[in-house]
Amino acid sequence: MVPKKSTVYLIIIVLWLATCLYFDFTLAQPIVLQTNIFAQISIIAFLICLNLFWLYGYYHLVFTVFSWYLSLKPANRQPGQPANYLTDQQPRVAILYTTMNDFQSRSVQSCLTQRYQNYDVYILDDSSDINYRQEIDTFAKEYPGVNVIRRHDRNGFKAGNLNHCLKQIHSNYEYFAICDADTVLPPDFLAKTVSCFSQDDNIGFVQARQTANPGQKGRFARVFGFNTDLHWLYYAPVKEKYGFMMFYGHGAVIRTSAWKDIGGFPEIVTEDLAFSSKLREKGYYGVLAANVECYEDFPETYRALRRRTGKWLTGTMEYLLSYYPALLRSPVVSWVEKADIVIGAGSLLLALPFLLYVFVAGLALPLSQNIFQLNIPLFLILPDHWSNIGDILTKTEYKVYWGFDFYLIMLVTSCSQLLPVMHTYWKKPFQMFKFSAMFTYLCLATAITSSYDLMEYLFTRKTEFAVTGATSRLTLGSKEKVLIVLELTAGTILMLTACLTANVWLLTVGLGLILSPLVFKYDFENKVVNLLLNIPFAINVILLVLIGRSAGR
Repeated sequence: MVPKKSTVYLIIIVLWLATCLYFDFTLAQPIVLQTNIFAQISIIAFLICLNLFWLYGYYHLVFTVFSWYLSLKPANRQPGQPANYLTDQQPRVAILYTTMNDFQSRSVQSCLTQRYQNYDVYILDDSSDINYRQEIDTFAKEYPGVNVIRRHDRNGFKAGNLNHCLKQIHSNYEYFAICDADTVLPPDFLAKTVSCFSQDDNIGFVQARQTANPGQKGRFARVFGFNTDLHWLYYAPVKEKYGFMMFYGHGAVIRTSAWKDIGGFPEIVTEDLAFSSKLREKGYYGVLAANVECYEDFPETYRALRRRTGKWLTGTMEYLLSYYPALLRSPVVSWVEKADIVIGAGSLLLALPFLLYVFVAGLALPLSQNIFQLNIPLFLILPDHWSNIGDILTKTEYKVYWGFDFYLIMLVTSCSQLLPVMHTYWKKPFQMFKFSAMFTYLCLATAITSSYDLMEYLFTRKTEFAVTGATSRLTLGSKEKVLIVLELTAGTILMLTACLTANVWLLTVGLGLILSPLVFKYDFENKVVNLLLNIPFAINVILLVLIGRSAGR
């Protein structure tokens, strides 16, 4: 294994520490002047949130720059040339297709059409719906080479399903591939991925690149599917060279002896991350086959996306509390990989700090402004003399105490997560605006539900393996009804506060939360809803311009 380079994380840490040292002392000065405990706590919470967002701002910025750098190096465009195995020399491979009430025949057919001779296909069926079970049985009769394996219980989620099968067949195969219910494998998937193992006996898995399926019919999936592509273009390549390369749960080939060496898949919701972690502790590692592209479905509806996000969030917390401490103590794993795991996983958990920041910066500090002065933008100032709308648009300013240096750092770190979108679509400004607006909306709209899921797990320690592809329309449950009420209530409070304090930034958060139930009901079938989703991002752009004009003077 080539040692991981620390360049990326050293740059992130140096930039972050320099920013904190430069600004924090000035921002923290009002603390010592206050006797009011509410004011002191508000300032401290504001600083903690601000420092956290700066860290992730630099994380996204540096990753985007280095992904562009790697794309320019020819050596990093291919994972290595496939070995030319003779048919009788090809390692034997099992393709494990996992399904639970979400069988898709096209996905299994992609498993059956591999340009590779020595392999077998297994359908690991955990379906409870009799219609799906019958469909699978019918498919297996049409394709005699397909083996169907079922179990009496569904313990251990997907990991339990995989372990149940592998315990029966592992001695017959040198490698096995995992294909999710919605995964479509390219014909050369096995030929290219299996050949990579010949480079090093410590390669535990070869992960193919995933792309949003362009054939999905739902408008929601077509619009938001670009999020899948951005991760694999801008983050996965950097993680392989400068961070922790994880197995993503599907679209990968795994060395059977490595699976056996660590005792199988950890039977938790995020079995992929826990499995990758245990492999590294044993000295194995993963590689990215960037020239092998698999299709995967993006959640068809907003409801399905929320369920998947909740699964990822609670599963990540379960991993961090139960498995990460062992990796943190491992002398085999580099500090860069350890840092990448916790920072990368932490990016899924930012909804709660974001809500805290909204409360502190949007409510607590403005309400406390008579107690102390803090350098944050508070009010819009309309022009004293105006005769038309043009005067209002061009002469309105923010009452702002920011220096231009603070404005620049906030601009860069707040927009850095959108840099992959800007870099991808810089020649197509309309698409760039559209995707930036949709991404911004998703971040705002899921703040309440993600925070709720996080708090629920911390109090109950219960996780749920949500099969997002099982149904295109999910029944509205009691929890979802509660979340909708919370979103509407919080959104209304924020919008009223924005009107009372002239803090227009709160409008973007409030509007994002209020629109969430509408998207819940209509998805993207309603043109008016589609249009409204662009407003939060548009307001943010206008505010950044207004603040910049004021800060630059």
